[in-house]
Order: sequence, then C-alpha cells, then structure tokens
Amino acid sequence: MDLGSILFIVAILAGVSVFVTRPFWQDERTSKKTGRYAVDTQDDHRASELLAAKEHSLATLADLENDYAQGKIPEEDYLVQREVMRAAAIEAMRQYDSVQSRAAEVTEHKGKKGQRLITPGEDPVEALITERRKGRKGLVSGFCPKCGVPYTKSDKFCANCGATL
Repeated sequence: MDLGSILFIVAILAGVSVFVTRPFWQDERTSKKTGRYAVDTQDDHRASELLAAKEHSLATLADLENDYAQGKIPEEDYLVQREVMRAAAIEAMRQYDSVQSRAAEVTEHKGKKGQRLITPGEDPVEALITERRKGRKGLVSGFCPKCGVPYTKSDKFCANCGATL
C-alpha cells in the first residue's frame, strides 16, 4: 500500500468516527444550555407510558366485549371486569392530561380524516371504543364455526384452525 491509500483510509475513519460520536456531543451541549433536558425526557417518558396504558386498556376492553359477544364470559363477570377496565383507562387519561398540562403544551385537537371528535360532555373511553368498533365493522364478516376466531369476507379458510369457511 502506498502513502496515499493509507492517508485516504485514515481520513475516512476520522470522518466516520466524527459522524458516529456527534450525537453524544450534541446531547451534552443541549443539557448544559437549557438545564431541562433530563426533565423533558422524564415527562416524555411518563406521557408515553400513560398513552401505552390507555391503548392497552382500550384493547383489553375490546377483547372483553368480543369474548362477551361470543358467550365466553358470563354477564355478571363481564360487567364487573368492564367497569374495572374502564376505570383504569380513565385514570390513565387523567394522568396523561395532568402531565401534558404541567408541560404547558397547548396543542390543537384535530381529527384525522373520517375520525369523530370527542365532545366535552361525552365519556372519552366510550367514544374511543365506538370509534374502534366502526373501524372494525368492514373487517370482520363472521366467526369460524370450528374455533370461533373472526374472519374477513375474503378468507376462504380459518387462519387459526384451517377449517373451510
């Protein structure tokens, strides 16, 4: 190898090392200038946890209602479990709102195309459940007669057990 090749390789390695380590330098400068870097990260992490808890609660509620509709859960158990899950979802939403108000972020609530906006007097959990049901209506056309798994109109066989639909 000649001297030009060695210098070229060293220059490439130096450029790559600067590119790879640059985010570490930026984070240090950001935290020294503002002093809020760690707090913002904690608030963002907490908000993310609360959003995940809300989505989990809503998905669990949807599963519970699906099980109840299929007759897998008795009505008295369904009512008790539904109230517990609704309370958990509402609490997660309230905590999320308090985190957002502490951060003093004012965001405008814009609905996606075709999404119904929640009115102030409406229960937010019920509105989200209704919205999910509307989105699923076109997807599920029935349940497998053999195992009970939902299927769509285009399915010819059950994805779970392979039975002819």
